[in-house]
Amino acid sequence: MVRPAVAKALDRVAQRLATGGVGLEVLLGEGTPPDHKEGLAVDLRLVDLSRGTPVPMGSEYRPDDGADTVVVAGREARYRRLLSTVMTGEGFVGDSARWWHYQLSR
Repeated sequence: MVRPAVAKALDRVAQRLATGGVGLEVLLGEGTPPDHKEGLAVDLRLVDLSRGTPVPMGSEYRPDDGADTVVVAGREARYRRLLSTVMTGEGFVGDSARWWHYQLSR
């Protein structure tokens, strides 16, 4: 579960993305890390709304692993930048070591 402010911000992110045919899939909104337990953080990825499938992000979501060490370019890098841009635009802070992890600023 996430806090109401996080849910509202994620809804705004999803609305912005949908104009470009991209959706937002929340992978984890709760868990053992402190920021997840507090309901402030989420793990997510982008999906192609026409196909209902994840878009290529350059590496797989790995909630239990440490840092993502895959260097990306091209389409994968553009999708990561898109995710970062819309999330930070709604008040989230990303984790440079994990492209899928965002926390709402307090």
